[in-house]
Amino acid sequence: MYLAITGRETAIAIAELEALFDSSLITPFSNDAALIDDKTAPTCFRRIGSSIKLARVLDIVDFESFQPRRWLDEHLTDSIELTNNRKMNLGVSCYGAPRLHRDLFHRLNRVLSDAGKNVRTINPKHNGRMSSAQVFHNKLDMERNLEFICVRNGDKLALAVTTNVQNISAYATRDRGRPKRDTYVGMLPPKLAQTLVNLSSIANPDKVVLLDPFCGTGVTLIEASLMGFRAYGSDIEQRMIDYSQENLAWVDEVKHILPWRLETMDARKGNWQPPIATVVSEIDLGQPLDSQPHPAQLERLRAEAHELIIEFLNNLQPQLTGGTPVVLAIPAWRVGSEFKPAATLDDLESLGYNSIEFQHVDGDALLYARPDQYVGRKIMVLKRK
Repeated sequence: MYLAITGRETAIAIAELEALFDSSLITPFSNDAALIDDKTAPTCFRRIGSSIKLARVLDIVDFESFQPRRWLDEHLTDSIELTNNRKMNLGVSCYGAPRLHRDLFHRLNRVLSDAGKNVRTINPKHNGRMSSAQVFHNKLDMERNLEFICVRNGDKLALAVTTNVQNISAYATRDRGRPKRDTYVGMLPPKLAQTLVNLSSIANPDKVVLLDPFCGTGVTLIEASLMGFRAYGSDIEQRMIDYSQENLAWVDEVKHILPWRLETMDARKGNWQPPIATVVSEIDLGQPLDSQPHPAQLERLRAEAHELIIEFLNNLQPQLTGGTPVVLAIPAWRVGSEFKPAATLDDLESLGYNSIEFQHVDGDALLYARPDQYVGRKIMVLKRK
């Protein structure tokens, strides 16, 4: 059993896990985590975008009766390797139970020191939680080191040790290090692009074609290529096709991805070459905003985006075979405490698409937006009827 520590958007993270694993193997555990009952989870983790850590579950205990000292003394030596005296880095993260952090941290340090370990302790920066950056840079996911995790869910407490953490350096390189970027159209985070690709539920992407009809600078195409898809991108602007070409060639120099295809095309009118296994794309989010749009502005922005989405999906539908997954990130604008999307699932279902139902989350609640953003992304997961 494994515990996935989700990022900021827990609903999106759980939907991604459901898409990659059978939904019966996923159990939401708290606002911060979900259980995965699948031994392949560590090998799959590198393609997961919306969960920041993966941990092997040691025990699930009653929270009220849990005694850190007794549990560690009785169980820790059976759960992790303590047979050598090499130096090790130690961190502790407590989700939903910050008061446990001090006791666990000090007792773990004592148990490990008594076992002959030369322990270097690392203090968390965020309310008793190690950030993914701390775990990655201090190599706490390596066997010789340790991040001990506890996650509270009501009267239950999951105890686990980290096995995987997101490679934030690799993400930063692909995000800020690629040769061509555009602050207006190319701001899709690689982690979110990974998630969008995974939401297509294609577990074995070996050589099948993924189409991005609004490819921009090629972020989605890069992430799909690194997973093993054959990337196929189009964009109405030749400049974006040139940017995608240069960025994909940059990745190919190091990772040797499959050959890709790029075309200049209006997604509302063009014809793509079959076969297409899945369509994954971010629709143009429109102009950036530094405040909530006033009603007339919102109506104009929404009408423009809605027309583009409807015309695109009408053009795409007859070019796909039945059951082809279509995953879209469409613009949504902040109105008060909520977001108003450019289109609804009802709009899209009437065009010949069915929405995908998730067992553990509401598919209509998949929204990606930072607290300070006025333009967010509503994620639509569909299949061609």
